[in-house]
Amino acid sequence: MDTTPSSSSDKSATVDTAALAGTVIPDLAGYSGRLGIEIAGQMAAAFQVTQGRVELTAATDQPLDAVIVLRTADDLRQIIGGQLNAVVAALQARLALRGNGAVAIKVIRGLHASAVAAARKEA
Repeated sequence: MDTTPSSSSDKSATVDTAALAGTVIPDLAGYSGRLGIEIAGQMAAAFQVTQGRVELTAATDQPLDAVIVLRTADDLRQIIGGQLNAVVAALQARLALRGNGAVAIKVIRGLHASAVAAARKEA
């Protein structure tokens, strides 16, 4: 899955997920779980974490540990890319959590930290 609509009014915006395929996130080493991604009121995808390896998968009926609720795909792009801190997004009402908040926070922080570290190496 390479694209996710950003909102019901703008179906052209996408999230490039190819970079996440099989990525091992050091902060998630040894962790396994499933985090759903809801964008603009619709379940868009899920992060499947298996022993720290992250895959973005299609939204299915498989059980979720938690759901991250976002207003737009751009918010997801910015969080994954390290430009938007999840705490800031939550304070701005751009992000909410359902289910096991500890799981959601662990995965989001792991993705964010990995993106920030990668950006620092490139600089």
